[in-house]
Amino acid sequence: MIVIGKKKKRELKLGSIASFDEDETPKYIASTLGLVDDKGLFIDVLRNDEEHQVYLDEKSARKAFEEGKLKIHEPYCYSLYPYEQVFPDISKLKYQRDMIDYLKAYNENNEVAIFWTFLDAEEKEKLREKQKKLNRFEY
Repeated sequence: MIVIGKKKKRELKLGSIASFDEDETPKYIASTLGLVDDKGLFIDVLRNDEEHQVYLDEKSARKAFEEGKLKIHEPYCYSLYPYEQVFPDISKLKYQRDMIDYLKAYNENNEVAIFWTFLDAEEKEKLREKQKKLNRFEY
């Protein structure tokens, strides 16, 4: 649990960030860890408390986009999961820097290429290369 303010506790969640492109198709941007506040905003704890509106799934995000509640290239959050299912060791970490280092090490030490909101351009390019290698099949 992470404490927000003095009284309220929120559970850390694993979420996906996406936005709609010019051709009105949703585009996955990255994954992140965050908290959902009382207003339905997802607060990205790995990226200096950046906030995104939360939608249950792509269908509800599409409806909001069609109603003008979401704009082209405006990031939103969907697909929230308890982080413990994927990253149980994160609960031992207290600081943002430690969480970021842990997630970078997870990418490096496992057969995965997870794009995180905190990655810079060079790190994203390395992940794209890793992703290409992971997607190659040998017969």
